[in-house]
Amino acid sequence: MSLVQPPATYQALRRALADLPDPGRLPWLVDFLAEAASAAAAAGKRGVPNAWRLAQSLATSHPDLLRNACEALLTPGAGPARHFAIDTLARLHNRQEDFAALRALLERFAEAPPRQAKVARRKLLLRSLLLDQALDQASRQALWAQHAAVLSPLGRASGAVQLALADGIRPDPAALLAEVEAAIASGPALPAPLARLAAARDVALVGNGSGLARAGAAALIEAHDAVVRFNFPHLAGFEADVGRRTDLVLFAEAKRWNLEALRQRDKSYDGLPAFGTRITWPRDPAVEAEADQVPRPLAEAVAALGDEHPTTGFFGILMVAVLLRRKVTLFGFDFFAPGLPGHYYGDATAAMTHELAYERWCVGHLLPLLAPELRRHG
Repeated sequence: MSLVQPPATYQALRRALADLPDPGRLPWLVDFLAEAASAAAAAGKRGVPNAWRLAQSLATSHPDLLRNACEALLTPGAGPARHFAIDTLARLHNRQEDFAALRALLERFAEAPPRQAKVARRKLLLRSLLLDQALDQASRQALWAQHAAVLSPLGRASGAVQLALADGIRPDPAALLAEVEAAIASGPALPAPLARLAAARDVALVGNGSGLARAGAAALIEAHDAVVRFNFPHLAGFEADVGRRTDLVLFAEAKRWNLEALRQRDKSYDGLPAFGTRITWPRDPAVEAEADQVPRPLAEAVAALGDEHPTTGFFGILMVAVLLRRKVTLFGFDFFAPGLPGHYYGDATAAMTHELAYERWCVGHLLPLLAPELRRHG
C-alpha cells in the first residue's frame, strides 16, 4: 500500500507505527515522511498536515525516533522532505531546550527554503540567541546583525531590547513602549469586553499550570477587578484553588471548531465573553475577522513583541500587561516546565510550535522591564 494515502488521522498513523516491530519503525517513518512531503509538494500544498501532527505527537512520546528519522532526511536527495525534516528537527531541538544544537542546525542548512519557512527559521534562530548559553556577547550580536532584517520594525525594536537583556544590560524601554503604542493606536475601538478589561484597576490572569493545584488561591484571584482565564478550563472541583469567577476567556484560534464543547466544561461559561487569539491572518485584507477575535492590531503587536506561535496564556500576558498597560498578577503559569504534568486538572502537552523556554525567559526578563507592576503568584 502506498504511504501517500495514509490513514485519515494522525492517531491512526500512530497506531500503524505502534503495530510495527521496533526495527521496522524508523524505516517506516522515514518513508512515510518522504512520501507525504512529496505528495504535498506535487499537489501544491505548503504544509504536510498529517505528517506534522504525527511529528508533534512523536516529539513527546518518541523523540529519539523522530530525531533519527529527520536526520535521515537531511541528505540533498531527500527532496521536499528535506525542508520538512529541517523545520521539524529545529522545533524538536527547541522543545528539548538544546539551543546550541538548534543554532548549529539552522546555520548548517542556510540554503533558501520556501520563503515562509526561511522567515520562520530565522525568527527561531534569533529567539534562540537569547537562550543559548554557549554564545558570547560578540557572537550573539554578530548573528543578530546578520538575521534581524527579517523582523518587522516593532519586532526589531523588541528584539534589540531582549538582546540587551540577554547580555546583562538593562535598556530604557521608553522607545519600545512608544512603538507599541503607535502600532495599536491606529486600530479600531476595542470591543466592549476588551474595553472593560482595559479599564480594570488590576487583572488576574489565571493560567492552567499544575502549580495551581492545592494552591488555595481562589480568594486572591477573585479579589482582582477582572479575572481572565484561558481555553475554558475545568473549574468544578477546583474552586478552592482557582476560584469560579471569570470575566473573560481567551481561547486559541485552533480550538474554535470545538468551542461549544469547551463551553460545556462549566455552566458559568454560558454567555461569557470569549475572544480567539488569532495571530496569523488571511492575506486578503478584505477578509473580515470573526467578531469574537482579538482585534488584528493587538494580535499583530503581540506577534511582533514576542512570537507568532505563542501559547494562549503568553498571548494574554503580553496583551493585558504590555499592550493594555494593566496591573497584572499571574496565577498558574509554568509554561509546561519539564517534569510537571501540564494542567492543574490533568496531564497536557503544548504544540511543538510553542517556544516554551523562550516564554519563560520573557516572563523572567522582558516583562519586568516592560510591565514593572506585573506580579507572579507562587
